[in-house]
Amino acid sequence: MEWREKLKQIEDSWNWTAALSLYHDIEADLPYNDRLDLSVRVLFQITDWSLEERLSEQEDQHLISQMNLLYVETMKMFSDNPDYLFSIGVITGMYRYPFGIQEERPKEFVREAIIFAPNILLYKAWYCVEFKEKLALGEDADLRIALDDPFTRQWKENKGMLATYVLGWIQGAYDDKIKFSRNKMS
Repeated sequence: MEWREKLKQIEDSWNWTAALSLYHDIEADLPYNDRLDLSVRVLFQITDWSLEERLSEQEDQHLISQMNLLYVETMKMFSDNPDYLFSIGVITGMYRYPFGIQEERPKEFVREAIIFAPNILLYKAWYCVEFKEKLALGEDADLRIALDDPFTRQWKENKGMLATYVLGWIQGAYDDKIKFSRNKMS
């Protein structure tokens, strides 16, 4: 079974220990882009898990320690990659504590991704939705175009639960924008 299928099963079962085991078992043997995808998917899953589940204090501390180790390890590998910077901006924006970062750092990660890859509409759309700001870097991203963009479709295929989370937020913002426009016209 291919690692993406295996990780999808793990994501569906919410088994963070299995996700970490898979990561440690295979990451060193993967090509760069697959390592990046595996890294952010596992990091998202264990971050989401830590926010959603009630763990004992010992389990919680272990999980936070694992999150921090994975964050530090992946920053060394991917800190100059816009896809990683965007993904880590989303993940650390959910829960900063385990990563030991300042409040503004998730936003800075996403801005860095936009600077590295200014044509990626997904990054701009997330920035506008998550941080409720128009971009000083250019025009406010049209949410519908960002959702239908070929890059976004490919990104969705590779990012598992992280993609579901990000695209769900953007879709919700788009739906609210349409609803607001209709109510304003009535």
